Amino acid sequence: MAFFKNCAILSKLAVIGAFLGVFPVLSSTSAQAAGDDFPDRGKFARITVEAEGNATARPDIALLQVSVSQEAKTAKEAAEETARALQNVFTAVKAQKIDDKDIQSNGLTVDTIYPPEDAKPRREKTFRAGATLSLKIRDTKKLGQVIDAALANGANGVSDISWTNSDPRPFYTEARRQAVANALEKLQTYAQAAGVTQGRILRIEEVSGNAMPPRLYARAKSSMADMPIAEGEETYTVRILLTAELLNSRP
Repeated sequence: MAFFKNCAILSKLAVIGAFLGVFPVLSSTSAQAAGDDFPDRGKFARITVEAEGNATARPDIALLQVSVSQEAKTAKEAAEETARALQNVFTAVKAQKIDDKDIQSNGLTVDTIYPPEDAKPRREKTFRAGATLSLKIRDTKKLGQVIDAALANGANGVSDISWTNSDPRPFYTEARRQAVANALEKLQTYAQAAGVTQGRILRIEEVSGNAMPPRLYARAKSSMADMPIAEGEETYTVRILLTAELLNSRP
């Protein structure tokens, strides 16, 4: 008799899911169900729902990369000129009271530049060397000043400007709370519509979490000290799968 009751529950949920355009993951309670690690699996139907939670926060750190590149007749000359320019940028950035721990160099690259074969007058190949500094700016109001100082002292590219928070853990915690609350609300909707009762929560699995920072790019030697910069808000997202029992509440 229990088997037929569970079949009826599953049928109702399938119809409701089709009507709402949302299809929860349903699993029967057969002892042969694959991947089932609950000891009393033969007693109840189960449902798995997916839900998302979000938390927003005003960022307090700006991240960016400044790049330096120089071209010369030999690879050695290009690398040496790039190293000198990079040192100038480093000194200028330090003068903006950026700590050593917030400055990271990302290596040196050297490329061969071949002129067009039909170039007139004919030119020899040259070499271009490049390097980047990754900066973490904790006083976000100084972002424009830092960029201006870098561009004025040898940097010829700024990219990957983004925003973050020094401690995102509280925001992920809030996003997880919202994700669980949304999953429970969705679960109750299905249970009530099907005329059944929600039972125990069997599993909560976090699918993913991410923040989507805005980005800004600049590649010109122009003053940015007075450029209006809006950091907006960071959004922290957590998605979960929640699995619970469904109990037949009707005789």
